[in-house]
Amino acid sequence: MENRPRLKTGQIVNSKTVRYTLQRKLGDGRYGCVFEVLNDRKEVFAMKIEWKTTDRSDPRLGIEIAILRHIRQNTVSPHFIDYVDRASKPSYFFMVTSLVGANLETLAHDQDDGKFSHRTALGVGLQVLDALKDLHVLGYVHRDVRPRNLCIGVGDKTHNIFLMNFGCAAVYQKAKKIRKPRENVPVKGKTEFTSLSSHSKKEQSPKDDIESLIYTLVYLCNGLPWNASTAEDSIVSQKKKLREDGVTFFRMGSRKF
Repeated sequence: MENRPRLKTGQIVNSKTVRYTLQRKLGDGRYGCVFEVLNDRKEVFAMKIEWKTTDRSDPRLGIEIAILRHIRQNTVSPHFIDYVDRASKPSYFFMVTSLVGANLETLAHDQDDGKFSHRTALGVGLQVLDALKDLHVLGYVHRDVRPRNLCIGVGDKTHNIFLMNFGCAAVYQKAKKIRKPRENVPVKGKTEFTSLSSHSKKEQSPKDDIESLIYTLVYLCNGLPWNASTAEDSIVSQKKKLREDGVTFFRMGSRKF
């Protein structure tokens, strides 16, 4: 990808007022990466970096920052990270936030059988519902709820679930007025977890986040029936079919409480 810099452990990255030292890479993706960083006072944070590219017309970090700041101005919910700092460099943007732990996809894979117990999955679901309620009340829909975008905390917050990554999020209502739906909306989120409305290129609303959460919880404790599918048409067909036989869908796994 053009203009991708070589960032490495020990490198110094400055914002307007703070100097950060890159400690270790936490994640890597097509459009950027995430590092654990230290400031000069030895405080630990996460730095999310987004490469500047010609194939993305607007930086998604700007959307994330706006939403995170709006959340903190209006709620004390424990399910969202804190925005700390940001800056723009010649080849990338970055934002600094509070640090979280592993995502739920990684944690599930680390289990002996690669799954959560039903009890654990339900506990996750209750926390994520709280987070989505707070997000929806503020007028946003996440549009990318999935295990990789749900993380545990660190330190004394390891039992707390954080809703992460708002790059796909959108406003669905403003001043308590529902936004006029667009006729053709690009599919958002990961194919395995996105809603049927998204597959149909319809405007998403809070119900679509809940649908993605249901897929997420079943994935964590049972696996999804379309796990082996790669074609979107096949996945859509199976999602439609489960509406005729939801009992089988929820009984797929054999794990007990």
